[in-house]
Amino acid sequence: MTKLPYLALLFCSQSLLATENTTYYNQYGDATLLSSQQINYEKTYFTSRDKNNSQPNLDRTSGLNLSNALADESLELTSIYRRYSLGNSTGLKGLYSVDLYGNGNKQIISVQRNNINIIEYKDNQYSVVEDFDYQDYIIDSALVRSIADDTYYLILVMRNQIVKINLLTMKTESTKEVFSSQSVLARDINNDGQDELIAVANSQILILDQSDLSVISELEYNGNKFVVGSFTEQNVHELMLEDGQLYRISENTIDYIKTLNTQLTGIHLQSVDTNQDGLDEVINGNSWYSIELISPNTDSIMWTANSDLDISRIIVADVNNDGVQDLVYGDGQWGQIHALSLSTGQEFWQINNPEHSVSSILVDDFNLDGKTDIAWGAGYTSSGHDGFHIHTVEDKSKQLSQKIFTYSQSLLGLADIDGKGGIDVIFSENGTNKLQVIDIETKEQLLTNVNLTDGWNDYQYMVTADLFNDGKNYLIVAGSETYTGNIQVFSPDNGNLLYTVPFKSGDQISTIEAYDINQDGFLELIVGNGASHSGSEGSYIRVFNGQTGELIKRSPRLQDFGSGVSGIVVGIDTQVNNKELFALIGNQLVKYNYVDNSITNYSLGSSFKALEGIVINGEKSLYAANEYGLLFSLTESGEMSEVAKLCDNSLNNVVSTRAGFIQFSCEDKFGEYDLNNNELVYEVARANQQSSIVSATYKGVDYLLLSGKSIEVFSNEAATTLVKPDDSQATSHVLMPVEVNLSLADIDFVVFESSPSLGQLTFTDRQTGQFTYTPNGDVGVDELAFYTVKGRSRSELATFTVYLTNQAPMVENSTIKTHWNTPLVLNLPASDADSEQLIFTVKNAPQHGQVELLDQNSGEIRYTPSGESLQPVSITFTAKDTLEETALANVVIELTNTSPIATNLSYETYYSTVVNGRLIGTGADADRLEFEVISNPSSGELSFDKDTGLFVYKPVGESSHSVNFSYLVTDKFATSETKTVTINVVGKGNSSDSGSGGSMYYLIPLLVLSILRRRKYQM
Repeated sequence: MTKLPYLALLFCSQSLLATENTTYYNQYGDATLLSSQQINYEKTYFTSRDKNNSQPNLDRTSGLNLSNALADESLELTSIYRRYSLGNSTGLKGLYSVDLYGNGNKQIISVQRNNINIIEYKDNQYSVVEDFDYQDYIIDSALVRSIADDTYYLILVMRNQIVKINLLTMKTESTKEVFSSQSVLARDINNDGQDELIAVANSQILILDQSDLSVISELEYNGNKFVVGSFTEQNVHELMLEDGQLYRISENTIDYIKTLNTQLTGIHLQSVDTNQDGLDEVINGNSWYSIELISPNTDSIMWTANSDLDISRIIVADVNNDGVQDLVYGDGQWGQIHALSLSTGQEFWQINNPEHSVSSILVDDFNLDGKTDIAWGAGYTSSGHDGFHIHTVEDKSKQLSQKIFTYSQSLLGLADIDGKGGIDVIFSENGTNKLQVIDIETKEQLLTNVNLTDGWNDYQYMVTADLFNDGKNYLIVAGSETYTGNIQVFSPDNGNLLYTVPFKSGDQISTIEAYDINQDGFLELIVGNGASHSGSEGSYIRVFNGQTGELIKRSPRLQDFGSGVSGIVVGIDTQVNNKELFALIGNQLVKYNYVDNSITNYSLGSSFKALEGIVINGEKSLYAANEYGLLFSLTESGEMSEVAKLCDNSLNNVVSTRAGFIQFSCEDKFGEYDLNNNELVYEVARANQQSSIVSATYKGVDYLLLSGKSIEVFSNEAATTLVKPDDSQATSHVLMPVEVNLSLADIDFVVFESSPSLGQLTFTDRQTGQFTYTPNGDVGVDELAFYTVKGRSRSELATFTVYLTNQAPMVENSTIKTHWNTPLVLNLPASDADSEQLIFTVKNAPQHGQVELLDQNSGEIRYTPSGESLQPVSITFTAKDTLEETALANVVIELTNTSPIATNLSYETYYSTVVNGRLIGTGADADRLEFEVISNPSSGELSFDKDTGLFVYKPVGESSHSVNFSYLVTDKFATSETKTVTINVVGKGNSSDSGSGGSMYYLIPLLVLSILRRRKYQM
């Protein structure tokens, strides 16, 4: 819709506008649409309501209290959607039919105790097109027309004032201060074609000029009943008082004539000329059983009509369209509407009234079909339902039968439900057990089957949230049925119920929020309840899985208060990855820690009604308000400081969607307060009753929703929209803090809307967006939405993304050799590209030998072979940095051994000389060797030592000959090649040497060497 200036469009009566080419007016009487062309006015054209204005608070006409901050035209508060309900006891204080705009259409003006409805027949149906609410009590009303400007005015009698309202502009034009006011009626006293007013107030009967409510004449009078007519003479105006006194009204005086014997005993009084003789008779309708027609001229009762029931309302109208006025009355106790002949008092028509009693009756052709219709309000007593009914008189066919309902005061929401990118309004009519979702722009009802299991709508609360991370806003309703709570989750696609979470008997749900408190990437439902009925388990904070409704955690029991837990606030420090929330219960501020499921109570000294988290200078802070409208700032430990007084009467609630600002709903007004500058931004008089205020910000526009006697959505667009900041990103190792500069300029501060899930933020400058992101050690992507703020203006969301990386350590498989009898010290092969300290773990025991981890940080190990096998062994290990452990790797240790070497030997000896020799074997590994003779000599005697290789050979015979024997050398795991020892024996007579073979000088060194070698292997 096209926005009009702030004051003009806030109160303009859009739905009262007639046809497309009709001139449309705002509340000041200024044309806003002329021949389909919009006419806009500057804000400076309008003035705000004086705070001390004595005129009654008529919603939509009484204007605004504005702070000085609004002088810069920073707001455009616009009513963009309104849906009305009829007032209870419809028409009790007046029911009129009039062509307000002079275009031939009829509007029904219905006046109740505290409000005025305008009802119109259009688009083939009756609907309430406007509603105007009063804070003061309406006692009586009268409808007059000014011949000077051809405009209809409504005269309202309040307790202490009489008010004149222009029905075209709905502006209060005149006010007269009175006391003890009783009633008012209109009568053309001076016969100039324009009605004067006759009111009972100030213990007087006052004749008032309708133009300015000035007194023309007055009469002392302590009663409250009278009737005006031409009783004793034609074309004069006379007063008949309840005691029978007659007075004649002249130009400036009221003169006594006489006192009649007939008195006015009834409560329903009207004058009517029943026989067209120029003299009026008086209808004297009693509250029970009878109606009399009195002739003041003859001082007699002309007829009496009896009623079986009480008489609730009487009017005079031409019911049967014969040109003659009839008496129409409604009785109580689920009775009827009756029509009587004024000449005889005989009943000739009636219609059943479906409700208890009658609050008003009106006869006219409302739908302009040429037929007479009758309308009546019903049910203004304590029994039955209030309703409003319209029937065609001729055939009694029903045109309208509407029960009077009220809107839920707290079951309210604003969200994009249909996914089309606009704001939809969500509300419920009490007693209907249905949730209504309306597209604000098209006025189309989006979902028709959101059926609630709980009819106690005023005890229900709702939120919308993307529970399944599919970009859709799901409808979440929490309430209580006879103090037994339940949660219902509905699909935004078709309104189907997805799941229900029932509570136990006596547990009334008092608040609900959707928040990812366990930071698993999905929203949880956080619910607070009150112990409101016998059988209740008590008051708790519960956390449910948002996708399934499964209970995840329940807090320890809280102190029990009938009102239960209220005002859950999450994300108080959005710069710290914490899992705490705050709530109110009675006079306690409760801090709940999700991780350890603990609560901490802080006494506030007195009870508070509302708790809200508000972003101040970029950080979310706690604020609380009590039932008297006093707003306090709170620390996390419950310390309080008074900030402002928001309400003169009772507070309903406070909300905040724009950084630094708080919206509030009071019983009689709503408004906004600037916490940055500690000043009231605006306040608007409105009969909110107990309605909560709901707010949402979308594309730079604040939307406010209130209920009460009507559902109404306001938009409040900042004068300028800040440029969206550039998205930013950074990459860092999971253990390495990263310095970030968003390079912001010309703002007040930056606000991060979401908490880091993988680290913490520490700001150094919020105006430029400089901060340190400190990872908490987890790999992943942390995506944080942020926006900038300057005054009331804010930017669209931008994104800061930090990629937290960790390169896993690398290990290698390797093979290494060592001698089977030599311990090995080595470092397990691994590396880390991030240069992190690694931790090594040996995962197995080798099949033989022993392994020992000497240093887990360096991976140094010692392997000691068992000496029992040459089979390779495998040592399995891993390396781990701060986050990741490698896969298994293996170090294979191959055990080596070099085969020993034997040597061919040759000896010569005399036949009678023993050979003392040594078998020769060498080993590169210096292993212990043993000698083995494989074949003995063919003659002679051979003995040897296997350890040393020393042998003794004793020849046999005296002849020369050669003998040989073979031997080999072994270590523990290998054998040498076989070698030969050859001994040449010199026979007798061939040599003079008769000693033993081999020199002793030669044998002694060999023996010493052999002994040393044996000692080596025994060590």
